[in-house]
Amino acid sequence: MTEVEQDVLTHLHANPATRTDDIAAALGLPADAVEAAVASLIEAGHVSREGDKLLPDANSHATPGLFIASERRDAESVEVDEG
Repeated sequence: MTEVEQDVLTHLHANPATRTDDIAAALGLPADAVEAAVASLIEAGHVSREGDKLLPDANSHATPGLFIASERRDAESVEVDEG
């Protein structure tokens, strides 16, 4: 499984019934990369498509760890002064 496929699958476990364009926007990835990852995940049986919504399979396990829906690959860390 590629890194993009892992990211898409993790996103779907946290946000089921999401569309590919929403996933691409949330992850900061090109739409065609997400579409290719989804096609591979469907072929492998990890994801099913219901109309334009994508659902992770019950046998598919989410990647462990903290998932923040608004976190993007190109995001920069920000220091917060709680002083």
